Amino acid sequence: MSAKPIQTSDLIFPILSTDFSSTLSSLKRSTLSISNRLRSIASDADFVCSVADAYGLPLVANERCGSWYIPLERKSASAYFKSTDGHTGEWSFSLRRLNTQVLEAIGKTDGCVIVDSTRRGKRMPDALSKTVPIWCAVWNRLLFPDVTAAQELHTPPQSVSRSEHSQIEYRLDNFVKQARQDLNLDLPELRSRISKPLRPLWVTQESGLPEDQPSFPDFHPVVLCTSSRRVPGGEASEGGYIQGAGDDSEGWARGLTAPSFWENKSRLLETQEGDLPELIAELLASSGSKSNTANTVLIKPTDWLFVCPLETLHGVAVDEYDTVISCADKPDGRLLEVKKSKYLHLNCGTGKLGSRDLRSELVKIETFVQTLPPSSTLAVGCQTGKDISIGVVLAILCLYVNDSGKFTSPKGSIDKNFIRQRLSWIMTSFPAASPSRATLQSVNAFLFSPRTHAPSLAPKPNIPAPAATDTSSALANPHDTTKPKPPSKPQDQSPMTLESIFNSLSTSPPSTPWKLTRKLTSALPTMPSGTFNGHATFTPRAATATPFTAEYLYSEEGTLQTDTGLVMIAQRKYIWRYRRAAAGNADDDGSSVAREGISVWFAGEDGESANGLFVEMEFAGDGEAGGKEKTMCAKGHHWCEPDDYKARFEFREDGFKVVYVVRGPKKDYVSSTEYSRT
Repeated sequence: MSAKPIQTSDLIFPILSTDFSSTLSSLKRSTLSISNRLRSIASDADFVCSVADAYGLPLVANERCGSWYIPLERKSASAYFKSTDGHTGEWSFSLRRLNTQVLEAIGKTDGCVIVDSTRRGKRMPDALSKTVPIWCAVWNRLLFPDVTAAQELHTPPQSVSRSEHSQIEYRLDNFVKQARQDLNLDLPELRSRISKPLRPLWVTQESGLPEDQPSFPDFHPVVLCTSSRRVPGGEASEGGYIQGAGDDSEGWARGLTAPSFWENKSRLLETQEGDLPELIAELLASSGSKSNTANTVLIKPTDWLFVCPLETLHGVAVDEYDTVISCADKPDGRLLEVKKSKYLHLNCGTGKLGSRDLRSELVKIETFVQTLPPSSTLAVGCQTGKDISIGVVLAILCLYVNDSGKFTSPKGSIDKNFIRQRLSWIMTSFPAASPSRATLQSVNAFLFSPRTHAPSLAPKPNIPAPAATDTSSALANPHDTTKPKPPSKPQDQSPMTLESIFNSLSTSPPSTPWKLTRKLTSALPTMPSGTFNGHATFTPRAATATPFTAEYLYSEEGTLQTDTGLVMIAQRKYIWRYRRAAAGNADDDGSSVAREGISVWFAGEDGESANGLFVEMEFAGDGEAGGKEKTMCAKGHHWCEPDDYKARFEFREDGFKVVYVVRGPKKDYVSSTEYSRT
């Protein structure tokens, strides 16, 4: 009879058996300690400096990670190349992150070394293997179109396959076309910064370095240095070394920054792990007490518009700038006292919530900016000086600045290409700026919405204000839950007007909901055609933003049946807004500054608030459409990259019709909806 196999419990009491999972987790935490990270960074920084010495070129940090690997005295500039722009299938030339400051650094020293790292397992980050090579190729084609050798794309064969290389190369012409069309770049000025085409070269800790400084007569070398040594397995076997130790520092550094590390390197490396949190807290408190007054940035080509952190506003704005705008949760008492009417506070919090606040606060700049004294300097600040304040500056550049950077009267038509051009001014002047997606969406919503400029913010004397829904009273008393009165319905025989059209949409009692039938006709097999049947309501409420005078919460619900037999319940919400024309105010050509209009806005996640403009209706006028039936038609357009929406509205006395024609890389369909009273 064979013996029973020996079990772990036969050797060790079960209660004392080792939890191997806990042990491994503990080992990993100890390996990835702050002290191990800082020692790994210091070791990798020695390699980075040796690369710079071998090539005789200055060091440029690809932020945020690169600065950890470059001593302060050796850092010549910062770059902002995103790895996501090099991800497979997502290759891109960023129209926001132009990195023209890197061109300037390259031109001054005949090249540079760009430093970045990547975490365990990869040889080099996508930012260095693909994003920067794309950047070099696009700039070569823009600045050296006649140099045949400069048109080529260069990628590292050990990290980028031939197939991926070909796919990237195929997209280059489109990247160049977009840059030319959307940015209106001053190519001669940019060309003056460099004398030769750019050529990327790659260096890792596995590479051999030249013994003598090499010469590159035909191109500016852009040496792409991956700072960290590649670790194919786990860090536990590397004696405490961590690949890409500087990555994601917000998750491990306890607030320590790269500059603070280099300023206090010896002290930090000599401190035991258990004492590091206390030391870091001490360093943060010490750095926080220092006044930061040297990071105000002039946005060129203006000579009067600046952006900076709030800390700078507190320190120098009273004396150095004629006018100030602060984006904060409360006004600055000192600035308000000294600047008086030359100080504007925009009530914005921080982060994503602050970016959303900006959407409703931007309207305040119209009166403020247009009443600035001639030749005034203006400083705009937010907590970081890189996000919400950038949104304010972008709105000002779009509305009140001409192509030469001079102050001008408010602009009328603005499109996304124009906004990109103005944003490129900011990113060229201030590469460290990082406006969030939410901030840029708020700016777009403001710029694309109907605006009331300074002269028309209030009725002229002796001209009574229209007796419509009063937005100001609703905002003044947010706790007043009295249901607003719907716009009064027009008389049956009154002519069809925009106001009468808007009034007629109401479904407040005793009006009935709208019956809707929608036909979806798709040209693509991936998106089936179908029919939607349901009902829609237009619920009146107080206008939630100026300069609108009436508003509906639009809600629809029904059943969608596709041609393939699929049946599903569907619903959606929008905000419909009516704006009355400003009385007695006109441009020089006689057109109204604040035109009468109807617009449709996206509903936010809460299903109540407006979250960006969808369509502004452009009415062609009224007319006869068969017999005695009157109609008014409007068109609209919405560009939601990469898709294009063209809308047509037809309002009749017995109902209305809405048609959307949608085109895009993955969309090709027509949505036609008929509305009638149930």
